[in-house]
Amino acid sequence: MAIPLALTLPGRNEFGAEHYAYPGQLRLWVGSTRTLRPIEGETGASFRGRVDSLIAALDPCGIIDVTVDEDIRAGAVVQATIRITRSPSPVSAGRDQRIASGRPSGSRGVRSGSGSH
Repeated sequence: MAIPLALTLPGRNEFGAEHYAYPGQLRLWVGSTRTLRPIEGETGASFRGRVDSLIAALDPCGIIDVTVDEDIRAGAVVQATIRITRSPSPVSAGRDQRIASGRPSGSRGVRSGSGSH
C-alpha cells in the first residue's frame, strides 16, 4: 500500500516542503522536498534502507521524477534530500492554520484586521 510522503515524516530528524505553481488563479502542487537525517545510533546502511523504503512506499501516480542527494562527511551519510517532481495537480488554497515557531498566533497569509488574503 502506497502512503503519502507527508505521512512518513514524524520526527525531528526529518523535515521538508511542498512545491506549488500559481498559473493564473490556480494553485498546482508540483512537487515535494524531504530532508532526512540519521536517527542517533542508526548505521549508514540502516539509514539508506529507511530512505529507500520511504521512496518505495510513494504512490507512483503523478510522479515524474524522484532524486536523492546524500551529504557525506568523514565517510558517513549525514543527510539525504529526496526531491519529487509531480505532474501538476490542482489543490485547494485554503487558509494556513499552522502555528508560527511553535507558538499560537494569527492565521498565516492573513493581514491583520483584513480577514482574507
